[in-house]
Amino acid sequence: MKPNRSITRWIVLLIATLALAACDAEIKVDTDTPVDTSGVAGDDSDTVVTGGGLGDGESSDGSKADGGTTSGNEPGDDGDGDTATGGTTPGGTTPGGATPASRNIRVLGPRPGERITNARFTLRGEARTFENTVAWRVRAADRSVLAEGFTTATGEMGVFSSFSTTVALERAYSGAATIEVYQNSAKDGTEIDKVTLPVTFAVASTDARNDISVFFTNAQRNPGAADCSRVFAAARSIASTSGIARAAVEELLRGPTAAERAQSFDSEIPAGTRLRDITIIDGVARADFSRELNTAAGSCRVTAVRAQIERTLRQFPSVRRVIISVEGNSAEALQP
Repeated sequence: MKPNRSITRWIVLLIATLALAACDAEIKVDTDTPVDTSGVAGDDSDTVVTGGGLGDGESSDGSKADGGTTSGNEPGDDGDGDTATGGTTPGGTTPGGATPASRNIRVLGPRPGERITNARFTLRGEARTFENTVAWRVRAADRSVLAEGFTTATGEMGVFSSFSTTVALERAYSGAATIEVYQNSAKDGTEIDKVTLPVTFAVASTDARNDISVFFTNAQRNPGAADCSRVFAAARSIASTSGIARAAVEELLRGPTAAERAQSFDSEIPAGTRLRDITIIDGVARADFSRELNTAAGSCRVTAVRAQIERTLRQFPSVRRVIISVEGNSAEALQP
């Protein structure tokens, strides 16, 4: 018995129709499924936060959010650190809002919008910057500089550590201002990881001072000079000056105070050593000393002397390298 061709044709047509319907349903299911963007990398540029919150890709505990990137922003990174202008992250821009922060610097005080009536106030926060160095600057509404300097976070490099320093205005000022906190790129000295927050000053008079560090050896913290290159910061407050690097080295040459010696600070720099000249050009500090410096003998002592001078100068953001000379001769300076 021959099959009915008409019935066979209808059966084939029905099967084809059902197959097409199934394919169409499958396609709709795929296209209607939301796209998972959790793995999309965030913007790796540094964000200038004017009273806002933490930078892109970072949670309040310092960890990176899923898909975040730290390219060009980790401590000691040589990225160009270009910053956005005026960008903020969620958290608000009013006093009492989220912590003003970039990827590697958080400012805890003053708060955005705070009114400051004292010429001296405390700048504090947390940072994980190259060599733990944090630079800061206070600008008036006309962009003139009211004060600037640096401080060092206390703690292990590479993790958020606390910093605190006293800022002293160089002149009386009343009106709107901004505080800029940043680090300098290890590659080219450009300002990166900058945090900018607005404040208001009402300061009628000032007695400006600068807080600096001088570096000494310390037998209690480095018993037996196990590492000859280890030196430790001692805080000093000096009169405000445009030649702050020279003033810091001269403070170093004075040696530890009585109070510092009671804390086991000491200096390996020979007594009578004088600073003859110092220049800072393109990130290179050239410090020339009197002949007494070369009376330091022994490889360990020479290493300590060099470390004291270099660390004292490299605390300044403008200094990336130090060349030491004696009576103009750098080749024979501080030879064991």
